[in-house]
Amino acid sequence: MKSVVIVSDIFSNIKELKEAIFHDMISKHYETSIVESGPTKYIVKYFDNTCKWRLHA
Repeated sequence: MKSVVIVSDIFSNIKELKEAIFHDMISKHYETSIVESGPTKYIVKYFDNTCKWRLHA
């Protein structure tokens, strides 16, 4: 299955990034939790704490 969000993707704004992550989660059946969210920073991680997957934007 093709990822909606891949390394080096560029999004116009945070709303577009959040929508892409949401669609990727739905299509691949996984959950994330927000680590940090602000006007210039957005960090999410895989919901399961045993996984080291994170997204920094």
